[in-house]
Amino acid sequence: MLEQYDKESVYDERISPLMKEIIQICKDEGIPMVSSFYLTSAQSHPNGKELFCTTTLPVEGNTPEFISDVIGMFSIRRTDI
Repeated sequence: MLEQYDKESVYDERISPLMKEIIQICKDEGIPMVSSFYLTSAQSHPNGKELFCTTTLPVEGNTPEFISDVIGMFSIRRTDI
């Protein structure tokens, strides 16, 4: 992995607007989803921790076990920056 890696601005400027659309479509259509982006290495982040942006969208009554398992994995690792 690259030590000096920082793509937070790329996410903010280019990916985030698309994700807002995708998330809204998934909410409107009842599509469960998980996405995760690795944005910044620990060496590049001011607090010395890697930065990820993860979105989970379970849908009541329509979330496959695999997606529920992935959501559970992310919730265990969740930390605030």
